[in-house]
Amino acid sequence: WQLLLHPRLPASLNMAVDWWMLENLETPTLRFYRWSRPTVSIGYRQQQDPPNELKDLDLRTVDVVVRPTGGGFLYHDEDLSYSVVLPADHPLTSEGIRSSYETLCNPFLEGALEMGLLDEPDWGSNDRDVPNCLDAPASHEPTVEGTKWMASAQVRSRRALLQHGSLFWHDVWTEELSDSRPHFLAGNAADTALSEYRDHVIDRLARHLFEDRTARTLTFSRKNWGEIREHAEQFQVETTQDLPTFRRYD
Repeated sequence: WQLLLHPRLPASLNMAVDWWMLENLETPTLRFYRWSRPTVSIGYRQQQDPPNELKDLDLRTVDVVVRPTGGGFLYHDEDLSYSVVLPADHPLTSEGIRSSYETLCNPFLEGALEMGLLDEPDWGSNDRDVPNCLDAPASHEPTVEGTKWMASAQVRSRRALLQHGSLFWHDVWTEELSDSRPHFLAGNAADTALSEYRDHVIDRLARHLFEDRTARTLTFSRKNWGEIREHAEQFQVETTQDLPTFRRYD
């Protein structure tokens, strides 16, 4: 299996990388990444019906991008984001969404428990669609006292499964969306703790999904980055009155 550790990237590039991975990689891959600016990502179907909350955003201070996955909109700032791509021949891709979702979330939960970052974790109890991703944790999403500390979404193609999401780490949030806040794993802890947590997750994910396989570091070629940058603009929202029309499949 393959491991990608990316620095902070522009929002549209982050989404383009995840989409490129789904469309091109044939080896199970785990990617960790951060955001270069505060960002709101909106679910794939929200392109057709943008939430009212987006209209109040100041796009001079926050980026807005469309995700290739569904679900409600989500604010990103000092969170740790991830993506996992599994090809069609991996056993987990034949399981249902809920089962595969929980399996992919469990390494993050176990890592948080090992480091003492969570106390009495639980799972959500709602399965209804809401505009704001944080408002109604589903039954397959990990929570603390009914509040998300991790938010993820999944999409599948004929060739692979992509699950990506964010873990809310530092206690940094926007006043414009202050009505709903996540549970922050580490508050103001140093990024050294974040790196330690990431290593715990990598170890646990390898045990759950890749058994005795050895991880190798994946690097993109100049050609790969060219293809990714070519598609980045289709994820970028320039104005909330005119959203892009990203299509997952032609």
